[in-house]
Amino acid sequence: MLLAAISLTGCTGGGTTGWAGTLVHEYTPQADGEDPVDHAVLFVGTQQGKLAAYDLLDDRKPLWSIAVGVSAVMYGRPAASGEYVYIAPYGDANGGKVWKFNIDANAEAPISSASLGGNVVGGLEVGLGNVYVGTGDGVLHALNADTLVEEWKYPDDGTTLADRIWGTPTIDESAGVVYFGCFDNKLYALDAATGDEVWNEPFEAGGAIAGKPLVYDGKVYFGSFDRNFYALDKTDGTEAWATPFTAGKWFWTEPIIYDATDNDIDDGTIYVGCLDSKVYALNPATGENVSKFTTADAITSPPVAAVLPGANEVLGDDDDVDMIVVVSNNGAMYALNPANLAVEIWPSSLALGEPVQSPISVHVGVYGDDVYQFVYAYGQQSHLTAHWLTNGQSSGWEINTAL
Repeated sequence: MLLAAISLTGCTGGGTTGWAGTLVHEYTPQADGEDPVDHAVLFVGTQQGKLAAYDLLDDRKPLWSIAVGVSAVMYGRPAASGEYVYIAPYGDANGGKVWKFNIDANAEAPISSASLGGNVVGGLEVGLGNVYVGTGDGVLHALNADTLVEEWKYPDDGTTLADRIWGTPTIDESAGVVYFGCFDNKLYALDAATGDEVWNEPFEAGGAIAGKPLVYDGKVYFGSFDRNFYALDKTDGTEAWATPFTAGKWFWTEPIIYDATDNDIDDGTIYVGCLDSKVYALNPATGENVSKFTTADAITSPPVAAVLPGANEVLGDDDDVDMIVVVSNNGAMYALNPANLAVEIWPSSLALGEPVQSPISVHVGVYGDDVYQFVYAYGQQSHLTAHWLTNGQSSGWEINTAL
């Protein structure tokens, strides 16, 4: 279904529904001579080809909504860094484009944009002074985050990879490496500053790689269309597990890591959704499946971790509530116990009432006397909604972006 939808976009040149989804971005800028000011903004790439922003600390007041192209289809979620947000629509016959906006509510025009040679399905990643994005013609682009001028591309000899790049790249800032998967079944590791290859050769899986890799504890983790989930040594690309973990169907989405302990040791757990309708908890050292939960449909939206303040409304105390939130494609949302995914935290699953393929986002924060504990979802029928993380009930806030 997913492959067919994106292929139709390529055949028609636009007009097919995308699933860019939501992003919560918190930042605290400080002007000269002024006190720092907390900001929390919700971004959504809409079905109508717009990037919309809402102020989460001011009753979700709309800040702006900007068209990023005629009949723009967006599959990758926005990315933000500091006071700037970036989005990359699929594009048209001439390829996709990266747009950069100032989050300031008074700046409703793009600061800059950059055209790419191929169409964009995956998201973009911002870090180390660059914006990284892959295109459907098999090229990874590194653009200067300030100017969007291309710093390098891979391959750099005028050729392209053998197949499409539909996944979102991952930056390992500590090592200065960018990782990305490709439909040629390979995972690549490049020097983030130059685009030079870091491994002797890319790692080859048994199927296409469409999800964003995860870097954690000296390893890079990712799933493939061969139903396997892999762990590699991030320095040389060799396999770190005795055997990969095998699920019932393809892995499309990205994994996350969550560590509920506060012991300065990398002993967290990997959580990843699968098209077999399950979300898995995996031991990052061995690949052992420590728990799992079966949802009502395939999963293409990555799970998210949330830590809620307890009765004293102070984050970091012993009464914090940990949860993994996951939504299946039919719009059923669940809150699960990270220690055992079979244990549901909400009294029942939340029915969003429409299909959801895009990433969900959580916003948890304590600002003075105000406590924020919400999950945001954007469905295939253009409804943007907020729900309480405490019980999965609606907050009463809903935006129909089609209106």
